[in-house]
Amino acid sequence: MVLRRAPAPAVPAAHGERPAPAPRGREVGAGLPRCSYTDPGATIHRDMDRGCERGTVVRKDQQGTLVLPDGAPPSLQAALRCHVRRGLREELARDGRGTVVVGDRVQFVRVGDGRAGVIEALEPRRSVLLRRRARDGHRPLITAANVDTIAVVVAARDPEWKPGFVDRVLCAAELSEIAPLVVLNKIDLLEPAERRALEELLERDYRAIGIPALLTSTVTGEGIDALRERVRGRITLVSGPSGAGKSSLLNALGLEAAEQRTAAVSARTRKGRHTTTSAVLLPLREGGFVVDTPGVRAFGFYDLQPGDLDVLFREIRAVAYDSSGSGGEARRRCRFADCLHREEPGCAVREAVAEGRISPRRFASYLRILESLEQEAPPGP
Repeated sequence: MVLRRAPAPAVPAAHGERPAPAPRGREVGAGLPRCSYTDPGATIHRDMDRGCERGTVVRKDQQGTLVLPDGAPPSLQAALRCHVRRGLREELARDGRGTVVVGDRVQFVRVGDGRAGVIEALEPRRSVLLRRRARDGHRPLITAANVDTIAVVVAARDPEWKPGFVDRVLCAAELSEIAPLVVLNKIDLLEPAERRALEELLERDYRAIGIPALLTSTVTGEGIDALRERVRGRITLVSGPSGAGKSSLLNALGLEAAEQRTAAVSARTRKGRHTTTSAVLLPLREGGFVVDTPGVRAFGFYDLQPGDLDVLFREIRAVAYDSSGSGGEARRRCRFADCLHREEPGCAVREAVAEGRISPRRFASYLRILESLEQEAPPGP
């Protein structure tokens, strides 16, 4: 159910609407719960004869929205500074699309001398990355739209990486139906024994369940070619904590735009410093785009029910549900239909953990995320 597309030109094509999430208690159809975002996909196209052009949102900041027109050179310098028509802003707020974000395909008209414009319409999104706002968990934050791959980038050391953070981003990728990629950067900082242990963890916890994981270093150049192949011809969102070396990696991949600023890790806190202050869509010289996002130290879910978490862990989903029945509907293998895989008797997932078929570390991560979702859930009536 992961979105796939062949290597493509610079901008994504429009796609149909996304179904609304199903409530807890249903049979889990062919697998995943749906991201709690539905694209209306209707009444938003305007008459192109009125002078509208199409383009892609490449940046949003306090000064407004930068739109790269179709056919323009793939550079931020070729983008137009635009503002969103008031009526469209109100429409997006009413129907749940929120606001225009990086990666959006829009229709706009030029104003003045032609170097500025007004966004008249938002075209249907084929994917969104949705997460919980840090300060207001009751409202969703759409980070980017029309993304093919989410690359979660963490440092092997300095600062130390947190596998639990990686697992959260991977769950968000599954929920949004976007292909995941794990990148362990700064691999040159590890001793040989540490590297071997890390390789074993990546193989057991990620590669064995179909999630690609790369080791990279901008110092030695290791893994850069492999990463370049992964992002070529695609739109890849790069997420991770500050200090992981995301901007240095993007520089190494070969950007059409000016190189990203980089900053050293704080000597006092051993945490990274922000060098990216707003999401930006950057063109690559060999084709494709990367969405560089500000560093984050936590990744919260918006409107994810605790009982739906298990299907976002691939290996747990494979054990907990049997999709071999007629009609493609999944049947729970656990004794109880509402099993959360804690202490319930007859739990197929805990049995698989005990037998070594599910990584104990990944299962512990599932339990921690499950607990956090229950703590965040609003109180019942």
